[in-house]
Amino acid sequence: MKIVFDIPRLREILLDYYQITGVRIGIRDASFNEVGGYPPSISSFCKTIRNDPTLNNLCKSCDNMAYEKVNISNSLYLYTCHAGLVEAIAPIKNHNILIGYVMIGQMLYDDNLESRWLTTLDYCKRFNIDTSCLKQVFFELPAFSPDKIKAMVKIMQALAAYIWLDKLVSIDRESLSIQIETYIHSHLTEPISISCICNALGIGKTTLCHTVKNNFKCTLVELVRLKRIEEAKQLLKTTDSSISDIASQVGISDYNYFSRVFKQTTGVSPTKYRRS
Repeated sequence: MKIVFDIPRLREILLDYYQITGVRIGIRDASFNEVGGYPPSISSFCKTIRNDPTLNNLCKSCDNMAYEKVNISNSLYLYTCHAGLVEAIAPIKNHNILIGYVMIGQMLYDDNLESRWLTTLDYCKRFNIDTSCLKQVFFELPAFSPDKIKAMVKIMQALAAYIWLDKLVSIDRESLSIQIETYIHSHLTEPISISCICNALGIGKTTLCHTVKNNFKCTLVELVRLKRIEEAKQLLKTTDSSISDIASQVGISDYNYFSRVFKQTTGVSPTKYRRS
């Protein structure tokens, strides 16, 4: 499934969010790779932390854990990272299928900042990091009350829904239709169901059915049947295989059913088609 991001329009809305809140916001694809963010670079605190290879790996692990929680719950996740910063992730969804993420963070709760710094300092002492420099960039981080952070998270969640509804992120339907056709053709000898195609392509039932209807003007069952008959026609033209063998090769084990469906689709029996 190919996801298309409207980068110019996304940059505008990310800038708007930052200008209102002062909090960094980013858009991530389904593989957790950032496709856009504002400000473009992470905070000085995070840069300092990530200069240490061990802390850098811990940052990545923390992010991955948060994404996994969103994948499991399919909903918003607000958390405090390993270094004490507040962050939040909201899914961008096509119905119930996750196609991307909105993330805000690199901020602090504004109560007891000195105490929060001492906790972070104690945590970072074990690593190879300049704590005096770290202290300076720690207190440069934006800090807000719990209520204000909760409000910003709610707006971010609404933004995630808006991004999909206003097509700032979309699915390339043409590319998806090609993938569906390719899957069917590659699995003609096997039972083909909605669930097996959804699992193979990583899409939802609604997305699959809408794509088939919009691009092929039929249902999935009808499309699979048509592809089986198209392949059978080619085999009847180009091989000397028996009709029963051809029926099996296109995934229809019942010879009588195959003959009936073939005639309904083409107007003639398999035998007459081959003769013609």
